[in-house]
Amino acid sequence: MKLLKYLFMLRCCLSLSRTMSSTLEPTDKFKIMVKGERAELSCKLKGEDLQQLEVFWLRMREDGNPQFVISGTVLDKLTRAEFIDERFTISRSNFQSSFSLTINNLHLNDSGTYHCLLPKKYLWGSAIQLKVVTEKQKVTSPPSTTTRRKSIPRKPKTRKENNELKCGWIVWSPFIAVIALLLISIATVVIHHRNRRRRCRHHFRKRYA
Repeated sequence: MKLLKYLFMLRCCLSLSRTMSSTLEPTDKFKIMVKGERAELSCKLKGEDLQQLEVFWLRMREDGNPQFVISGTVLDKLTRAEFIDERFTISRSNFQSSFSLTINNLHLNDSGTYHCLLPKKYLWGSAIQLKVVTEKQKVTSPPSTTTRRKSIPRKPKTRKENNELKCGWIVWSPFIAVIALLLISIATVVIHHRNRRRRCRHHFRKRYA
């Protein structure tokens, strides 16, 4: 009896350790689809075999509570919620340890947050957000959270500012002209002085040669 008891405890420990090492992860966490298309939400079981397990899909309600959508047995027997029609089906691949929820002919009210679930293994998959939009609103990636920098329109110059610019130019124009003439005069004197010194040196050398 003691031996059977120990064997039973050992089996429980092994099953618990397997459950703790197993993970259930979705292949996509965000999907944007167009109304009328077909959406496929998939989850993959890692660390364990999927063959003998019943799979479930839930959807989060607006109040935050999970809502049963559909389940599938090992023999592919489906059980749907009352508000779910035959557009919702489940497929599974025991070889890849994955299963999918397929929604045909998408409606706008199919949008929501879905979860895959394996109750027997106490595994709850991460959220998959599905958004169904119309054809004109179709995008290929989640909406960006970055905001564009608004361009600030330039304020047109007033008549007063234009008059001030004209007055400033009239005041400074004579002063700039005087400075320019002064610089030209200085340059002329310097050039004349250099030429005169060269002539004097040449005359002095010729005289005493």
